[in-house]
Amino acid sequence: MVAPADRNDCKLVEPTLEARRVLPPAVSQHLCMDKRCDSENVRTVVEAYCFTHHTRSRGEETLEMERNRKRRARRWVVERARAWMDQFRRLWVGWERKVAHYLALLHVACAGITYRAAGLW
Repeated sequence: MVAPADRNDCKLVEPTLEARRVLPPAVSQHLCMDKRCDSENVRTVVEAYCFTHHTRSRGEETLEMERNRKRRARRWVVERARAWMDQFRRLWVGWERKVAHYLALLHVACAGITYRAAGLW
């Protein structure tokens, strides 16, 4: 889902779930979100799309990691992918005015990252 940077994430939950291209499975899936999306409206939308809503409050993750030192946060996966996409300057600066052009460049960047990781490029 493409939206302006000043748009709240909670308002994008329903359009994002609506834009999924994969058909919903018969079993419920899990959806992890942060504290700012913890509201009754978001919970009803998420449950309507057959997802189980999980929300971590602030500080809960650090307390759990202190109790279990072997467990690590997986946030770096998203940050690393975003850093790889930032290498494509046209995406980073945001010159594209049409959403279709931006999405096309995003797909080209993801394909380039995949080819580079596979050693083909």
